[in-house]
Amino acid sequence: MIFLKCDVVVVPGSRCCKDHLCEDELTIKSFDHIRVSKADRWKIDSNEFQMFVADIRAMLFKQKTFDFDDQTCFSDEGYQSIVGLTKEQFDHLVKTVSSMRNSHVRSVRVALAVFLAKLRLALSNRILAVLFHLDNKRVVSHIISQVRKALMKEFVPYHLNLQHINRQTAIEEHQTAIATILHTNKPNQLCVVADGTYIFIQKSSNNQLQRKSYSMHKHRNLVKPMILTTTDGYILCALGPFFSDYKNNDASILKHCLYKNEQDIINWLHKDDVLIVDRGFRDVIPTIKHFGYEAVMPSFLNRREQLSTEEANYTRLITKVRWVIESVNGQIKQWKYFSQTIQNSSLRSISNYLDITCALINAFRPRPVSDIHAGSELAYRMLEKFNEQSNIQIRLSQIAKERSDWKKYDAQMCLFPELSQDDVRSLCC
Repeated sequence: MIFLKCDVVVVPGSRCCKDHLCEDELTIKSFDHIRVSKADRWKIDSNEFQMFVADIRAMLFKQKTFDFDDQTCFSDEGYQSIVGLTKEQFDHLVKTVSSMRNSHVRSVRVALAVFLAKLRLALSNRILAVLFHLDNKRVVSHIISQVRKALMKEFVPYHLNLQHINRQTAIEEHQTAIATILHTNKPNQLCVVADGTYIFIQKSSNNQLQRKSYSMHKHRNLVKPMILTTTDGYILCALGPFFSDYKNNDASILKHCLYKNEQDIINWLHKDDVLIVDRGFRDVIPTIKHFGYEAVMPSFLNRREQLSTEEANYTRLITKVRWVIESVNGQIKQWKYFSQTIQNSSLRSISNYLDITCALINAFRPRPVSDIHAGSELAYRMLEKFNEQSNIQIRLSQIAKERSDWKKYDAQMCLFPELSQDDVRSLCC
């Protein structure tokens, strides 16, 4: 392998530092550091040459398109493109599924790579069978089922759902200073952001399923999971998915989760904890307050042309924190399985696939907010300006009442000041 990749022959008796080895093989980074310091002559007899050529032929014959058993086959970029994880993260995940064993059909590494490639690239089972040199699509389907069950048992419980993290840890490690300053008025209050997302599915020949999964809003068949995150973007849980007919909007789904006590959410949350939602949850606000929680939601126009200054400022305080849920939904859709139309034959496994994807994001992806302690000064400045009148609105209303003559305006007359990045952030906070 060293000869094929680096054009260097390693003679018998050569030694290597153990820091450059992984399971008795050179690591990928080690290949990049191999250099020829000086050219030495190496005498080889006919028998050794025959063995050398035979080894090369055997290695080339065994070479596969996607060979995850060969740890030197892909770089980190290759791993990320195919399975959505770096090589180190992939190796860690392989060690997690300790219940799986190698078989005559595939190794544990290949099985896990097939499953992750399915989620990451949304390829059909037939194409995956060709790429991973498996017999047929039924073998791929069986492998995916095995890995799904193993990950749900040995990986997901440690990285997702309300039981894997206690409330105090969520406050101390995943609540941003901005959210605490803007939306809490008591010590030890937890802010949770909730929102529903869409997973598109096929039309169904079953009339009842077709009616329940058809969304009048999107004019497509889909199911809706409910995502709950902390204010730094850490996913607490993914509830559902639920049907998307007229009975199941965001408000009714969250109401159902509260009354059914999904994942023991009633006991996990404490009194006066804050739920940050968008306008689609307006019908569930009384229910949230009934259970003793506080609800934070943007203001409505109510047939007006625009919000008042106070309402607009209040909405900005919410948007400053709520945007993380949109970022999380975007992270989920980066796994292309969830951004395309899913076959109805996979509907029973959608919940597991979603849980596994969210657990992978929690375990291996960076948070939308990298520093939860940053932004305190900005938050206090926003509170200071909360009750201020909009000078622009006052000025424009005065101008609208005046009679003015219009003149041509060009760039040389522009008096707009030059703004730094900090100035822009300050104005657009």
